[in-house]
Amino acid sequence: MIVTVTLNPALHVGYETEQVRLGGANLVRRVSYRTGGRGLTVARLLHTFGHDVVAAGLVGGASGETIRAELAQAGVATQFTWISGESRRVIEVAGPAGDFTTFYEPAPYITTEELGRLAADYRSLMADATAAVLSGSLPAGLPAETYGSLATYAAEAGVPVVLDAGGSALWHGVSRRPALVIPEPEDKDPEALIANGARAVAVLSGGRVSAITAEGRWSAELAGRRAASPRITPERSAVAADASRDALTAGFVPGIALGWSWPETLAHAVALAASSGPAGQVDLDAYERLLPEVRVNAQAMGGADPADPILLRHYDHSGYNVRLGAVAQTGGELERRPQRLPERLPEDPRVPYRGDETANVIGWADVAGWIRDHGVMLSGLVLIVAQLIWKSVFLNHYHLYQDDIHFSETRTIFTSPSWRSVIPLPGRT
Repeated sequence: MIVTVTLNPALHVGYETEQVRLGGANLVRRVSYRTGGRGLTVARLLHTFGHDVVAAGLVGGASGETIRAELAQAGVATQFTWISGESRRVIEVAGPAGDFTTFYEPAPYITTEELGRLAADYRSLMADATAAVLSGSLPAGLPAETYGSLATYAAEAGVPVVLDAGGSALWHGVSRRPALVIPEPEDKDPEALIANGARAVAVLSGGRVSAITAEGRWSAELAGRRAASPRITPERSAVAADASRDALTAGFVPGIALGWSWPETLAHAVALAASSGPAGQVDLDAYERLLPEVRVNAQAMGGADPADPILLRHYDHSGYNVRLGAVAQTGGELERRPQRLPERLPEDPRVPYRGDETANVIGWADVAGWIRDHGVMLSGLVLIVAQLIWKSVFLNHYHLYQDDIHFSETRTIFTSPSWRSVIPLPGRT
């Protein structure tokens, strides 16, 4: 279960008007509502891809109830901590020419008692969580170290954290060693963030997304920035746009929770960002088309041979089925060759395949999952083997059925290591 935390959500109220006159009455033709807040958008996107996700955070009042109902209608599970104040609203007035006038309400004040209940609710969720996403701004009344405390609770439960924030809230959280940090542009200093505790940093720059760790750097972009659906324009394919930032965060989360490699994590994140809308909707067909077009580059890492083959898994949205492909790192770029594995390197005995042969990559996580899924069968096999051993040692036969009473003309009695005697059975001649 992935837990997303949104401490300052908003209810976006859209007004569509024929004209906007300041100081006069304006007729509203249509009213629309949608949830806002980075964590809530991330939860919707993760739910679309079939992940078990729970949206948590702080909500209150009629706006908070509308946020909860809207997420429930979309199928997203929620476990909010309720506050006495009213969740903020964002009023978006659309004029006839397509221009927008936006009004932002202030965030509610959070009391110490409400913060304590939030901490208790959050720690209970960590018991079953596989990853936690802490994203967005902090409302009034919350200290800057709030994200740091939540990251500590997750670390105590062994849950990796994705931190998407900025300012002092970001730097307090970084000191608690989150698995991934996605900073605001003004805090974009990967080396400083890693030095202060971040295990990885995602940096958005134009149409390129980079992942930086202490071991190396990877970057990805959509080749050609070509449109793939009516919603995807060349401008939208610039993955650093505000409307795609939440989608990028959602794209990174499965890689952190499931242990994907950085090339496949970046490919998924970039394709998802380029095929999603600002309200958390995603064009799954566009995602499928764009995923093979993502180009991933990597810098040589310490001790790594640039010619080493790297397996890249491709995930579709129908249950995350796996299709193996391969990429070869050459001159700093990863050349994608779907469904074809590279030639075996003679000097590298770690690659036991060659040519057009296909291979399955099995790790300890796969073995543990197989054992968990086939526990009953394994238990039966263990019982059979134990029965065979017991009968062969104590009964001198290997029958698998339960008839352990056998009649014989003679029986052998061992009374000494040096001799044996055969005694006729009573009543036999």
